[in-house]
Formats: sequence, C-alpha cells, structure tokens
Amino acid sequence: METTIEKKNVIRTNGYIYSAIFFLTTIALEIVNFVTLGIGVLPINLGVELAVIVVIAGIILICPTEWLKILISSLFVGFQFVINIINSCVYKNLYNITTIDMIFARGGETGAVFELDMIHLPSLIVSLVIIGLYITAIVLGSKHAPKVEVKRNSRSLFVFAVFMIAFEGICLSAYNVCDNAYATEMSSTYAFENGAYMYGSNAVKFANMQKYGFYGYYLKSLEQFFGYDRPISASDKKALKEFVEDGKDYEYSNSEFNGTNVSGSLAGDNLIVIMIESGEWFGIDPYNTPTLYDFMHNQALAYTSYYSRNPTNFSEDISLVGNTPNDYALSEIAKKTGINTPTSLPNLFKGAGYESVKFYHDYLGTFYDRKVVNVALGFDEVFTLEDSTLEDKSEKFGDFVDDGAFIKSCEEDFMPSDKSFFSFYTTVSMHGPYTRRNERFNSYYETVDANYDRFCQYAKDENLGYNIPKKDSKEWLILREYKAKTMALDNMMSVILERLENTTDTNGEKLIDTTTIVMFADHNAYYQDLSYKIAGVGETDTTKKAYNVPFVIYNKKLGSGEQTVFCNTYDIFPTLCDLYGFKFNRNLAQGHSVFSDDIENSVFLSSMASIFDKNYYSLTMQNVVKDTSENVGTADATSFKKKVSNFLIKQQKIENYYRVNYEDNFA
Repeated sequence: METTIEKKNVIRTNGYIYSAIFFLTTIALEIVNFVTLGIGVLPINLGVELAVIVVIAGIILICPTEWLKILISSLFVGFQFVINIINSCVYKNLYNITTIDMIFARGGETGAVFELDMIHLPSLIVSLVIIGLYITAIVLGSKHAPKVEVKRNSRSLFVFAVFMIAFEGICLSAYNVCDNAYATEMSSTYAFENGAYMYGSNAVKFANMQKYGFYGYYLKSLEQFFGYDRPISASDKKALKEFVEDGKDYEYSNSEFNGTNVSGSLAGDNLIVIMIESGEWFGIDPYNTPTLYDFMHNQALAYTSYYSRNPTNFSEDISLVGNTPNDYALSEIAKKTGINTPTSLPNLFKGAGYESVKFYHDYLGTFYDRKVVNVALGFDEVFTLEDSTLEDKSEKFGDFVDDGAFIKSCEEDFMPSDKSFFSFYTTVSMHGPYTRRNERFNSYYETVDANYDRFCQYAKDENLGYNIPKKDSKEWLILREYKAKTMALDNMMSVILERLENTTDTNGEKLIDTTTIVMFADHNAYYQDLSYKIAGVGETDTTKKAYNVPFVIYNKKLGSGEQTVFCNTYDIFPTLCDLYGFKFNRNLAQGHSVFSDDIENSVFLSSMASIFDKNYYSLTMQNVVKDTSENVGTADATSFKKKVSNFLIKQQKIENYYRVNYEDNFA
C-alpha cells in the first residue's frame, strides 16, 4: 500500500529543460542587444536582470504541462526578440532605444517613418540564429533530454520556494553592491548616480538599459505606461507644489546684447516661428537656396553653435513650453489627465492681447495628434494639410507638398495685416526618406544638379568641412534629394518675406518692420545617415557635430551676424519670453535665454540619446569625455555633471507636473 502511494507522488519529467533553454536564450539575446547598442555585453547591475529571469524560469519550471511551459517560454523569448529587432532599427537610424510608450502610444507615427534600409542586418541575422537554436533545443530537448524524478509533495515545493527566495536575495544583494559601486565612482551629489532616482526616471534611457538590463528596463517602462495616471505620494505632492510655486512669475529684465538691454524689447511685435523639419546648414547655400542664405547669413542673428537631437514632436513641444515629459507622450497625456500649461507661448501671447494665435503644419493634423495637443497647449486653431485649399496634397507619408505652396495657400491667415499675430509653422518637405523622388520637385533637382560644382566650390572656399559625394553617385542622389527639398523651404521663405515686405498693418507700418521671425531645426537629417556622412562622423563618436543645425532670430531691432554662444532647443522658449517681456515659470523651463548670463549653464539631454554642453559629451553619464567636435579648454567636468544633475532633478518634478495635471488639480 505504501509503495503504491509513493509511485503516485513521483513523476518522471524533463520539464526542467525548458527553464534552462529559456535562461540561456534570454541571456544570449541580452548580449546581442547590448553589443548592438554599444553599451557593453551584460548589465552593470546583473543581479536585477538575473532576478527577473530566474523568476520567469521558475514559473516555467512549475507549470503543470509541457505545452504551457513551451508557451510561456516562447512568449517571453518572442517579446525579447521583437524588441531587440526594434531597438536595433531605432538605434541604427535614431540612435535611440524604444519604450512601451513608443510602441503603444506612438506606434502609428513610428510605423509611418519605417523604411527597409532601417533594418540592422547583423543584429537581425544573429537574433534569428539564436531563435533557430531555441526552437531546435525545444524540439530536441523534449525528446532526448534525460528525465528526472520529481516528488509531488509539500516538502519538495517548500525546498523549491526556499531556493528561489535565496537566489533572489543573492541577486538583489548583487544589485545593491553594483549600485553602490556605481554611485561611488563620482560624488553622490549628482542625481544620475542615484540608482533609485535613475530607475524611476526615463530621462537617460541608455543609462537605465546599461544598468538594469532588458527586463529591468522594460518592466519599468511597462509600469510607467500602464500606471501613468497613478496617484503620487503626499511627499511628492508637497515637493511639487513648492517647486511650482517657487518658479512662478519669473521675468528677465536686464539681458544685454551689443551693449543694449533687449529684455522686453520686442513686446507688441508679431512673431513667426518656423520649425524646420530635419534642417541642416549644408542644405543652405547661395546658389540653390539664395533667399534662405541671404536671410540667415545677412539679415538675421545666426546661432552657429545651436544643437538639437529630439524627435519632431518633442522639439516642437519644448519650444512652446520650455520642457517636455519623457515618460509619456503629450498626445496620450492629453487623453489621460488633460493638459493645462498657462505659461506656454500660445497662452502668453493670448494673455498679452494678440488676436491671432495659430499653429500651421503641411501634413496630417492627426500625426502626433496635433489637432488635440496643440489646442491643449493654447493655440486657437491648428491649420493642417486637410484644411488647405491646395489641389495637389497627397496624404501619403514621404510624398510631401512644397512648403512654399502650402504657405502661399494660407499666407493672409498666416500673416494677417489687420491683427496682431503669433503664427507657428512646422514644415514637412525636408523630412526623409531621401531615396524617393518627388515629382513636385523636378525643377529643383535640375537646379541642384546644375549647381553641383558651385556648391562644392562654395563649401571649399568657406572651409565648411563637408564630405560632398561625387556627382551621380548613390550618395549624391541622396544629398540631391535633400537639397531639392530644402529648395521648397527656400520657396516658403520667399513667400513669407514678400508678404511681409509688401503688406502694411492697420497703423500703416510694413509687417517686415513689426514682425520677428525665428527659425530652428527640430533635429538633424538622420535618414540614410545623411547628416553623419556629410559631417564625417559616426553615430557613436563622442561628438555633437552631427547635431549642429540651424537656429536664427530676425528682427530689425536686433541686427544681424553670426553668434557662437552654445545653445539648444530648450533655450528657445526662455529666449522668446525674454525678448517679449513675458513672465513664466522658471522652474518649468529647462533652458536659458541666449541673451542672459545664464546661457553659460545651457546643457542638452536628448530624449533619444546624447548628453552634452559646449565642452563635454556623454551617452550614459558612466563616461564623460571632452567633446571632440570642439576646441575645448580646461573646463572642469564637474560643472557639466552638476548641470546634468540639476536638469534631471527638475525633470522628475516636471514629469509629476504633467502626471497629475497640476494646474487643474493642485494650483
């Protein structure tokens, strides 16, 4: 009788093999991910990753049936494989890491810009080999792996539970040791050295992936996405309220430029802001784009040390509000908690009595949900391609309209003569890919081809350092496509300047005399690696050179000339507040006016990758190096680290500001 009971409590199984196969496969995929992203081989805090992997392996081990073990194992392996491939593509083309938010909330926009040449073949091939080995191991393991006897009783379950708890304890202890070692590399003063802070923030994605591994990173990303509107703690509420109240009603009053106080000097003037899609200095020359060239080099203040490295919607939002959340897209925040930003540029201009405050874009209003987000940010109207009277307005991504034709179709609304106005225009013509011919630009292609020799000579004479490909080469066709698209921007500038020069307002003054024009690029021309090839740098080089893009300010009161002060996208909002005399919340703005002494503190943290100021560059803040694109002096890296720390501390509170919709619920 005892023998019979004993046999019922004993099974012969090879189920353990699935846990082992999962463990080895996920580690192999982890290595591929890390090597592809250039952040090492395995996580710094390997204990965190092992803790998660072992829990999943344990679940697989105790599953009662073979098919369930295979299903759970394959789901996790499949998820890791898919995300690895996405990461390799995003890294290759955007030098970025994907998040759950990018997949679920911004998947449509991400899918629209995808091209086959974005695939990172080495990573794909190696990952497919690993998946092939995984499938082979599953098939062979179930048939040929030696079976072991497992007793089905409470004692064996207890022993297994104790083993799991002990292993998790070891892993988490290893995490603490690694995290403390990481923190002691530099002074604990800095936010980016605080493991708890960094893990709770998505501001430096590469750093979090490097420290906590694939599963550690994406568990946090899942929590941030699905738990975005969770309540914040009482202590965080108190800190947030103090932070917001302390920054209110800040106003620049004595910013000097050429010996003159420019704070508030443009109050009452109209404002046109043009965000140039994928703008590059090498797209502008005196032969193909004469209007732009003359405007930027001879009429405006040209900031030749301006840098940007963010997606289009991030750069747009930063220029309008002075910040942007990293944990969640504004389009989704608008739906979940709502957006109320009283000191956004649209709201500030409306508060100052401006009669026309509108946003314009010559692509679909649903892209990045601009019809929702930009109204929430304060614009009275969002005028997009669907609203235009243009007859030829393809809505297919990549088949973009001419920026000049779009503005021509709405120029009276864009630059009204009977109203004070603030008009913001995000262009689209220069967006990649640069491998497709656009029939609208046929005459532009002919002009670019005819001016090839003169463009090369211009670049040589000006010592611009461009790597211009040979005519008729594949690389030249890519550059030609980009320059033809820049000619569409030149056409737009011609329309705007002609309207301003030939139109008077109700006071009898020419609009050109009472209007400011600000132009800046959202990011570099990253499609087909164009920016990196022309600049002669690799994406992983420790330099910001490829992110040096146009930024100019035009107003007759300011004059013209090249300005070499280091600045970035975050500095646009406070600069405009300074010039127009607006009060804003200083703590909610991450940048500084280019006319103030504070501009020395300018630092740029990309939502994609890269952290830098005028002297130093870093990817994860593990290693800080002197920027090889600058002739840097003996500046202390400590000041750079302090800037980054201050930025991160502010960013955490800004994330909470949006998460709780502070102005509606706590102000």
